[in-house]
Amino acid sequence: HLELVLTGLKERTKIDFYVATVDATGDQDIADFSRQLATDWKIGARTSTNKSLLLVVSVASKSSFTQFSRLVQTVLPEGVLGDMGQRMRAHLTEGRFTDALEQGVLVFLNAIAPKLGFAVEDLERAIPANASVAEATPDVLQHPANEPAQTRPRVVNEVSKS
Repeated sequence: HLELVLTGLKERTKIDFYVATVDATGDQDIADFSRQLATDWKIGARTSTNKSLLLVVSVASKSSFTQFSRLVQTVLPEGVLGDMGQRMRAHLTEGRFTDALEQGVLVFLNAIAPKLGFAVEDLERAIPANASVAEATPDVLQHPANEPAQTRPRVVNEVSKS
């Protein structure tokens, strides 16, 4: 469901919203880790050449942090990322990562939808109903029909210290 909504967001707004979950951030704070990851991947970094966000969730520390590009900053309502983090916190603390991600993305979408002129419900319809997420999203591995589609993981190498 999350992939479907984020794909719809990209199609309607040209905003790339990526989610990265990591086991741990080593000895780095989640904010520093996410900044380095955004820079390395060129997603959600201040210098990114597109409208992008990168939400990083650490399983070990049960925390999250969102990086965003300058280009997307102009469409972000005041305080939306802080509100998103606050709404995710209780779910993360309880180890309910899926609920945290769904809640965070929903808060984000509901905040930007009026400003950008779309309905959140319409994002699910951005992909034809007869197409599976696997067919519509190139970063998804193809699986047999009896297995759910999964995104291809990007391996995060240990982030070097600056």
